Amino acid sequence: MKRGMIAVLAAIILGAMVVPFAVSAQDTEGVRSLTITEERINDSFIVTNPPARNVSNISVDLQAGQVILNFDWTSRRPRGQGATTVSISSVWTPSIENGRLFWVLQSATLNGEQASADLLRQINMQVSNAWRNYIRRQMGAGHVTNVTITENDITISWTPPMI
Repeated sequence: MKRGMIAVLAAIILGAMVVPFAVSAQDTEGVRSLTITEERINDSFIVTNPPARNVSNISVDLQAGQVILNFDWTSRRPRGQGATTVSISSVWTPSIENGRLFWVLQSATLNGEQASADLLRQINMQVSNAWRNYIRRQMGAGHVTNVTITENDITISWTPPMI
């Protein structure tokens, strides 16, 4: 159940926060920026219709400097034996290292109980690699210079390579 939950959590994080990547991109003196609103994230198709049937009630809450992701995970048992639902809440912060943007899982709770350090490490590894690859495909080459998260939106600034 943990490995499946990690994969789905990674997919949801990536999809929920970056699907509407074409929202706003500007070019001023070589620096580009992209702004994504909380409303746009929560209205995106991947949030309203998650790719995994066992994920429901997804919401993304932007707060100053961090992103809160909440969702329910339902683990189905063999036919006729019912299901178990776990409510998950996670806190993510951006980190820029050598011009690359990473999302770092600060904490997670499952049904109100703190997730283990091992589970946090596994989730971080999944999301960091997937996020880096997604950004590379959406923005192309370049160096991320700043990420600002307010209560309403996320703004990512980067400089493309000189041609």
